[in-house]
Amino acid sequence: MPKATTPPPAFAALKDTVLFTPLKLGGISLKHRIVQAPTTRMRSEFESRGVHVPGVRVAKYYGERASAGGLQITEATDICLNASAYPGVAGVFTDSQLQGWRKVTDAVHAKGGFIFVQLWHTGRASSAGMRGGETPISSGSQPMDGNYLDGTACKDGPPRPMTVEEIHDLTAEWAAASKRAVEVAGFDGVEIHGKMTLRASRLKVIEVS
Repeated sequence: MPKATTPPPAFAALKDTVLFTPLKLGGISLKHRIVQAPTTRMRSEFESRGVHVPGVRVAKYYGERASAGGLQITEATDICLNASAYPGVAGVFTDSQLQGWRKVTDAVHAKGGFIFVQLWHTGRASSAGMRGGETPISSGSQPMDGNYLDGTACKDGPPRPMTVEEIHDLTAEWAAASKRAVEVAGFDGVEIHGKMTLRASRLKVIEVS
């Protein structure tokens, strides 16, 4: 039989913390406070331009990491078609995507866990290539600095500033996406990705404004 070992002091010290104590979070009750944070996996399956659907691999990934009374938060998820920036990233704006996410939430719930969806709109971080040639939208016309996911420098021209009407429309898209995620896909809650270049909170680019 394997010999019992004494856990490292850092591990033993955890018993004196609140890490393994229950937590009431809105309408759900967590059994512990260890939460799986969002990490972009890019494992969703291509369906059409800008549309990727969470399939078996995604359901398996979250299901394997679910625990009774634990909380997981998904990778960043597109609220609408023009929110798309990266391949393999799912959304919550088509029936097939919602059905795919329902299999994910069912897998997590089968283990007694909870799962939130993280929603985003990538704004000027998107590229015309991901949008069928359409210019990315933003709160202003300043291009994004830095690199694309493949490490190459951003080569797009300036984004197109949204009109006032488009801002109102996009605000409605956030609300509709949240509603679909909970009522159709079965998520227990929604987290807003507020760091990307098109913020949900004020619909302004952080680096620009």
